[in-house]
Amino acid sequence: MGTSSYWLTDAEDITQYIAGFNYYFISEWHFPLLAFDSLNYPGGTRATFVDAIPLYALILKLILPHSLYPFNPFGYWVAFCFVMQGIGSWLIAKELRINCIFTTITLAAILSAFPALLFRLGHISLMSHWIILFSLALYFEAKRISKLQIIKISILLFVSFYINIYLFVMASAIYFASALLIIRNDFSLKKIGAALLPFVLVLTSTLLFLFPLPPGGGTGDSGFGFYSMNLLSPFYGGTIFDLQLPMMFGQKYEGFNYLGLGTIIALSITLFVNKNIHKSIKSNFSLFVVLCILFLYSLSGDIYFSNALVAKLYYPHVTDTLTAQFRASGRFFWPVGYVLSIYGIYKIYKLPSFKTRYILLLIVFSIQYVDLVNQFSLFKERSSRQALEQINYKVWEEDIKNNDIKNIYFYPKFRCGGDPMKTLLPIMNLSSKLNINLNTGYIARYMPSCDDYAKEIKKSPKSGSLYIFDSNSYTESDVGRFLINKENFSCLRRDFAYVCRYKQGAY
Repeated sequence: MGTSSYWLTDAEDITQYIAGFNYYFISEWHFPLLAFDSLNYPGGTRATFVDAIPLYALILKLILPHSLYPFNPFGYWVAFCFVMQGIGSWLIAKELRINCIFTTITLAAILSAFPALLFRLGHISLMSHWIILFSLALYFEAKRISKLQIIKISILLFVSFYINIYLFVMASAIYFASALLIIRNDFSLKKIGAALLPFVLVLTSTLLFLFPLPPGGGTGDSGFGFYSMNLLSPFYGGTIFDLQLPMMFGQKYEGFNYLGLGTIIALSITLFVNKNIHKSIKSNFSLFVVLCILFLYSLSGDIYFSNALVAKLYYPHVTDTLTAQFRASGRFFWPVGYVLSIYGIYKIYKLPSFKTRYILLLIVFSIQYVDLVNQFSLFKERSSRQALEQINYKVWEEDIKNNDIKNIYFYPKFRCGGDPMKTLLPIMNLSSKLNINLNTGYIARYMPSCDDYAKEIKKSPKSGSLYIFDSNSYTESDVGRFLINKENFSCLRRDFAYVCRYKQGAY
């Protein structure tokens, strides 16, 4: 229901999602439809850049009354993702003609407890792994009927684009494999045009929902090479064989791609009993190539096995825009991991002996779940973590309400220094609950001007504004320099900040 202690912390990524959602939910309608101006005020931003799951936020804004504000809708989204994970598993079983309830349940159980999915708690939009499963189901359907389902894939790509851009790219890659599979023998303009239609529709929709971007929006970011996958990752992370090997932090987090010992055993059985793997590759060659590309990209340029650098890939400068936008390359192994999991279960299902099939599936299922005990425990531990508060909200709210504050100017702005997780996020959380404009914000793909503070303060409204300076980043003399005529301001020290406002009658 989104009310547990997990959601109440004010210094985690979820603070950004909840605060960003409430800002968008309570705002007036703007054009484009995902725009709101109360963050990065007055330039504004888009619901996309606060990870508020734009499509979900838009639907809730359309159908729910403003009287619910402020609230947290993301607990329901997590539940929705697990339900959709099961539905996606069933669709895959249906398209693969798995006419066995036990096999279908085993597949659904393993895919619904996919280790990388459990590990994503904390980044809510990226828990939408069902998009990958639905994409694979459409691939298998296209292969079965030798036809692209343009309407279905258009809907899926549209939905994924307005949920998370990483998942959109993964779904697009799988769709590309489907298109190549179907039109490889007939590259007519008509078929190519039909295959491109879903992308045209998504691109056109951005003119209604997203573009034009506000100033400073849509910039890239660093981290490519650090947030990558380690070659050890698919085999690292279980309970039964708890490997205590050193890995970079970014590879432990964004590069976490453990398959589970049950899945590894299923794949080993497949390699042992299936002598025609080359035929599977040949009949799914386009998907195989796409998965190989995603696998290589997930490793980034510096390829590690544990803490040993074993190889380097040199990306040309023309790819800098791509790597800056999709810097967490380790995530791109997810489709590979899902295909490997599906393949292992499917090949066991195809064994001629029913008795052998059931015994092997039971072994795989049991070992997988025993091996993931640590991941289940970690998921439960994260979901019940204690709430942490960086500021005294009661004092801040009384001050803001008593002085009729409408705007907050926080410094340093996001990406201009300081520790935004422990300073900016609590202020963003506070201001979102009170519907107060904030001149900056914990915003993705955003690069503000960091040298215009004094000018911005001078141009700001003289009444109804609060100026907050992170005391870990600035001294009192710095604050005086930014305020220019400091004698016209009343300032005090509160929590981690110098809090200033204009004296009544100073101007």
